[in-house]
Amino acid sequence: MDSKRDFFDYFLHKYNNLNYQIVWILNFIKSDNNLLKNVTLINNDTNIQLVISERYPYVMLKIDSIVILDSEDILYHLNKYKNHPIFMDFHMKEDIKLKEVKINQVYETYYLEKNNSIDHLIDEALINKDEKKFNILSKLIKNINEG
Repeated sequence: MDSKRDFFDYFLHKYNNLNYQIVWILNFIKSDNNLLKNVTLINNDTNIQLVISERYPYVMLKIDSIVILDSEDILYHLNKYKNHPIFMDFHMKEDIKLKEVKINQVYETYYLEKNNSIDHLIDEALINKDEKKFNILSKLIKNINEG
């Protein structure tokens, strides 16, 4: 969750000439832990999609077949659906930080959920005497803990 919050901070700082609607909505998402937890940058298997763009419309929320462009309505619906998965799509120039956050989310979503935890995987590596896997996972834990 902190990586998403950090990315939004970075994004707001890097693109300091953003439309006020984007700033408003990103700050709203950052301030709500439930909403932030349910926002994903990689998993579009949800009926709720928030699009952030450098061109008009700057912010758009799609819920099923309904498209919402008004930022106040978007905030209302984000708050209403904050306990549901929300796919967030950035239509901006490619950004290395965005790629990093997406990679972290892929890891968290698909790798950790299926294998319970990194600790469990390290235990497996030790039991199987898989030094390569152990070293990779140890480095991963170190990187995660260092932020």
